[in-house]
Amino acid sequence: MLDEWEFRTDRGRGEVSGGALRVENSLVGVARKRLRDRNGFFVVFSTLTTLVGVPRILDAGRSLIAGNLGLPEGLLLVGLAVAVLALAWRVRWSTTVPLHRVQSAERVDDERIRVTYTDGGDADDTDNFEIETPTEDDADEALEILRLKGVDGETAAESDGPNSRYAAVRERLSKLRE
Repeated sequence: MLDEWEFRTDRGRGEVSGGALRVENSLVGVARKRLRDRNGFFVVFSTLTTLVGVPRILDAGRSLIAGNLGLPEGLLLVGLAVAVLALAWRVRWSTTVPLHRVQSAERVDDERIRVTYTDGGDADDTDNFEIETPTEDDADEALEILRLKGVDGETAAESDGPNSRYAAVRERLSKLRE
């Protein structure tokens, strides 16, 4: 269950608390994103490759322990180590930006939001990153949470009113506060 100031992202979650916007990945989120983005052939191919490769990796591990590791097994273990490090880096990716440095949050498309923030002391020195969400509703929720925390985004005419796309978000947030 998400906290009232949290929203889902494509690879994990985002949170606005403690005066900062924090976006972080999770292992489950990264795996879900990879499966969603891949076509059926790639999923079947990678599954079969994994099933065939696991016994070879186990044999290479036994050879390493026994002290008679050959070049093919060594290369296999090095490749596995690189893949594990790349996955760990991807899963551990996170970014935190103090809210007072966030200039705006704008929708790039239905499921992506671009956050622009000042990078350092100079107000003209800006940088940005994109937040990908699983659905358009999740992007709406993220934008509304940021707006309620004081981040500029869509104009009030676009986001206020009982028939706006954000009415459901406001209702959920008010129920969580009760």
